[in-house]
Amino acid sequence: MEAQLSDLFTIMMEYHGGTYISQVRASDLSSVLTLWGENLRDQDLKDWKLTRSDVERVIARTPILLDSLESAWCATETAKRGLILVNIVKTVSSP
Repeated sequence: MEAQLSDLFTIMMEYHGGTYISQVRASDLSSVLTLWGENLRDQDLKDWKLTRSDVERVIARTPILLDSLESAWCATETAKRGLILVNIVKTVSSP
């Protein structure tokens, strides 16, 4: 049986003056943030001055479709040093 391809999503997180961009493959929007969080390294979190708990709170959010856009969502949460803004864009759809 052939493996089914997943869509490619680009995640752009802004926090405390920094912008951090990564990509994940997911079968649907509901799993994007979970996969993103699982792929974050402890060193990344340390560098960004975020905790696993901060990331888990972002993951618990339901991304909101951005007005007037297609395949672009946003999720926000607060952390010790301010607002965590996460934008998600479906970059490539699987065939």
